[in-house]
Formats: sequence, structure tokens, C-alpha cells
Amino acid sequence: LLETVLSRELEMPLRIGRFSFSPALNRVEARSLTLLPHEGAPPLLTVDRIRVVVDLLALLRGRVEIRSVLVDGPRLSVEDSDDLRQRLQQLASRLHRLGSGAAAAGVPVTVENAMLRYHHAPLALSAAVDRLRLALRWPAPERAHLTLQSDAASLAFGGREIKELHIEGDLAVTSERVEATRFQVAKGGSALSFGGTIFRPDQSPTTELHAAGALDVASLASVLGLSGSWDGLLQVQGSLAGERFPPEFRGTLAVAAGVLRGLPLRQAEARVVLGRERLTLIAFSARTEDGSLSGSGSFEPGHGGYDVSARLDDVSLKPLLHAAGRPETLLGRLTGRVEGHGRGKNLAEFVGLG
Repeated sequence: LLETVLSRELEMPLRIGRFSFSPALNRVEARSLTLLPHEGAPPLLTVDRIRVVVDLLALLRGRVEIRSVLVDGPRLSVEDSDDLRQRLQQLASRLHRLGSGAAAAGVPVTVENAMLRYHHAPLALSAAVDRLRLALRWPAPERAHLTLQSDAASLAFGGREIKELHIEGDLAVTSERVEATRFQVAKGGSALSFGGTIFRPDQSPTTELHAAGALDVASLASVLGLSGSWDGLLQVQGSLAGERFPPEFRGTLAVAAGVLRGLPLRQAEARVVLGRERLTLIAFSARTEDGSLSGSGSFEPGHGGYDVSARLDDVSLKPLLHAAGRPETLLGRLTGRVEGHGRGKNLAEFVGLG
């Protein structure tokens, strides 16, 4: 009966392995739960245990008053597709409505040892989060506060993987939206912070986040598999927006002083648009120790295609050839315009062809 009621409320099949009630402990427990997208499908979500503490006196009077909820060992695995994204949107909206009801408002919820897996085959993109902890509290009846933390997250894209990411955040949850007041991803000397709207239950899932932070250039080059000497901090400022995942990034990337593939730079800045399949440099400029360069371009990581146009003013040839991976057989200074387009096998070859 409980499976039938909950399946109807969630609008997805739910299986419960074991259910128990302990009056002495005022506790209800359900173990080995499995949520299916539809009958016959692989599990979308499994949970080791859900423990609900109730008010026994209220229960004797015929009322159900929940004191706290503990969710232990939930595991969510997502293979991205349009159909699954729609089902998750429906489930999130349903859970949001149920969680906003009078019976649920004010109930503290703790989630321990959560595990998340996400994979998007066409983009060769995957993400994993282990040892995730979440806590839901209610500073006001109509507003919930959600905190989350994990020191075991990873991100993989195009065969490259970043491990041991630390994530933490604070989210505000109301009947109208889920909003990130603070969300940070960090590793070593790199950190990115985000804030803004993540989810609106009455609309299609649209991300509207502002992003800011700094990335260690040497670590970033290592992840991307770029050869040569790299140093400095890449300052990031911009926004993430869109209905599809990953959302599009628009903003500014800047290096105050650093080394990009052996080329010392006093300052470099670029206005960029990073989408699912293309990086567009709307405009970039850089000052070397004795010259400058500027221009625009685009790069398609999936196909290796590139299109670049640059203006060089009094730039020394030796460090430029070194950065491009070319023999340093020419000396002197270069002023003029360089254009190129075509296809390369990877980002390292694109930089070498520059």
C-alpha cells in the first residue's frame, strides 16, 4: 500500500525492500528503496535507508507530525537524454511541491553519504560526486536553507579528468525557485564561485548564474594536455545561462602577469563565449615584454576546427616562435596581421599552428 501511494505521488514506480516502525523510538524506517523512471527501466535512484522521527503524542491523537528525516546512502545515476531530463524535471517539480506543503515545512532533513553520477555521451562529459552531505533547515516557514558539501567530486571532459574537487554551497529554496546564494568549486590554488537561480518549478529548467574566480594556469594546462611552460592566475568573470546542460558561459578571462606556453605576458584579456561545441574569442588582447597582439577567433574542440585573426605590433619573433613550437631560426620583430583557419587534431596542435 505504501509503495502504491508513494509511486502515485512521485509519478514514478517506487520499490521498498523493508519497512519498520519502532514506537519506543518514535521512528519509522524504510530500507533498500529503488525509484524507476518507468516499469522495466534501470534504477534512477536507490537509497539505503530513510529514517523518519515522528511525534508519538501527536500520532496517538491521530495527527502525523514529523520531527526529522535522515536519508542515508542515496545513489543517483543519470545518463543524459531529452526523455530523462524531462522525467527529472517532472520529479523535481513534484518533490518541490510536496516539500512546500504545510506538513513538510519546518522539518529538518539530513542526507548522508550521497553519490551522484552524470554522463553525457555526445559531449564525452561526465561528473561524479561522492561523500556528499546535505542539510535542509527552515529559517522561515515559507523559506528553506540547503547546505551541501563534498571533498570527493570529479569532472571529465574529452578524455581529460579533474579529480579531488571540493564543492560546497548554500541554497535558498522557496515555492517559486531554488537559488544559489553561494556555490563554490575548488582545487588547490583554483576556485570558482557561483550565485543565482538554478531551478524554477513552474518553468523549464533554466540556469541563470553569475560566476567569478581564479584558475591556476599551470594546473589548467596540465588538465588540457598542453605542452610548454605555463604560469599565472586566470581571472574569470561572467555568467552561465541556458536551458541545456552545460549552460553557455559568457564573460571575461584575464591574466595579469604570466607565461602562456613559454611566452611571457604582462597582461592578457579576452571576451569569450563558451558553448557546448565552440569557444568564441569575441576579442582578445595581450601585452608581451616588448610588444602587443590583439584579435579574435573561434575553436571547436570536438572537430579541431579553428579560425583566428590577430594583429601583432612590434612583437619579438624569438619568444613567439618558441611559444608556437617552431624552430627559432628567425630573429627580429614582427608588425602586421596574421590569419588562419582549418582543422587540427587537438588544442595543442591548434596552439602550435598559431
